[in-house]
Parts: sequence; C-alpha cells; structure tokens
Amino acid sequence: MPPGPERDALKTAAAEPSLTNIRAVLALGLHRPWRELIESALVEIGLAAVEDILRKDQS
Repeated sequence: MPPGPERDALKTAAAEPSLTNIRAVLALGLHRPWRELIESALVEIGLAAVEDILRKDQS
C-alpha cells in the first residue's frame, strides 16, 4: 500500500487497536473478501450475546 492516509490508519490501528481505529481499518476493507467474513462473524457474536442475555433473564 502506498504512503497516505489509508496506510497511516493501518499503522495507527496496529499500534493502538482501539474500537475507533479498527472501525477505520474495516472501512478501508470495503469490497475486500475478508470484510464479509468479519461482518458475518460479528453477526454470530451478536446473536450469541442475545441468546446469553435472554437465557439469563429466564433464570
């Protein structure tokens, strides 16, 4: 990747992996094959969280 803001965002995310910095990297991944995999994984994580919360509420 050539020097520029995108490369700077990647370096920042590697040095300081905060939620904001990782979101910036994901935004750079638009139309990249791994982006869809990450989004699918996030959906699965969200569903697992919902199921866990609902299960605890029923207890």
